[in-house]
Amino acid sequence: MPKVNMISASAFLKKSSCSCNRLRELFFKYPYHRCGAYGINREAFLEALWRDAAGAGNSFLTTDGGVSGGTAGIAVLVPSAWDSAYFGKDIKEIRYLITASTGLDGYPAARSLVKRAVSWCRNVNTDLLTARIDVNDAPALYALSSCGFALADTIVTFVYRRGSRLRGKFRSLYRVRHASHSDSAFLETLAEKAFSKDRFHRDRRLNASAGGLFRNWIADACRKTSSGSECVLVACRNDGRQAGFLSYALDKECLSACGSRIIGRGLSAVTPDAAGAYVSLVNKILELTDEKYDIAEFSTQITNTEPVRIWQKMGLEFAGAKHTFHKWI
Repeated sequence: MPKVNMISASAFLKKSSCSCNRLRELFFKYPYHRCGAYGINREAFLEALWRDAAGAGNSFLTTDGGVSGGTAGIAVLVPSAWDSAYFGKDIKEIRYLITASTGLDGYPAARSLVKRAVSWCRNVNTDLLTARIDVNDAPALYALSSCGFALADTIVTFVYRRGSRLRGKFRSLYRVRHASHSDSAFLETLAEKAFSKDRFHRDRRLNASAGGLFRNWIADACRKTSSGSECVLVACRNDGRQAGFLSYALDKECLSACGSRIIGRGLSAVTPDAAGAYVSLVNKILELTDEKYDIAEFSTQITNTEPVRIWQKMGLEFAGAKHTFHKWI
């Protein structure tokens, strides 16, 4: 089994420039980075992701045995601060699991990295280790499965590019406005009840308290709306009663790195009796994207077929899918 080295991000940055450059080169060649097919300034964005990977509190795992004796694989272990704080457990994430060899030739290196990550997490009393991996990344997927990770969910992402021609347009039946403080009770109650197909509800050790996570999420989004870092839209009936919501955030990392304005990474839900409310919310996002953004991302669990069907009918572009894995240590 290939030997695996582990080093903190802060110590890693003090290593020789030759070592850093080899790992940086491997990181940049990874074909499954998010936003990889968006047509943005890839080099600048990857540089930002690399700096983030080497952030304080993160750890690098590397294994040798690659071409000409170089690095065969790299993994980045990151604390999941938000999840840990909410569930009261030590949760960490394998943020990247990258191998130099393509196809299943990369499996031995990937498995060695995963086994070392699990061993280290066990020694520091981590409760849960997670990973989110592109569905095409065979070495990583096989490595996680062989090390006892369980599939928790699969996330699909569709995108709308500013000015794109849509296959189908749907009439907005609901008025859409920005959320206000008076919407808080409705938003939090709906968020707590609406979600059941996500990885937290599917994990029996997290299920009991998973609903409150989304209640906190939308409450946090509303607070950030006042500061301008996030936005929550509310769909309303003709009599003014709320029918649903959609939140989104501007990807500040991407904006800072390469100037591209990408929005997404939010929550959305509608009441059971509000047929057409979600379409109205999506129409508003497309309108806002045409006005002041470059790309809008829409993501959900692959089992959540209703929004996926709407995106497909509209002609939004499929951007990829990722499997999420959980392993209790």
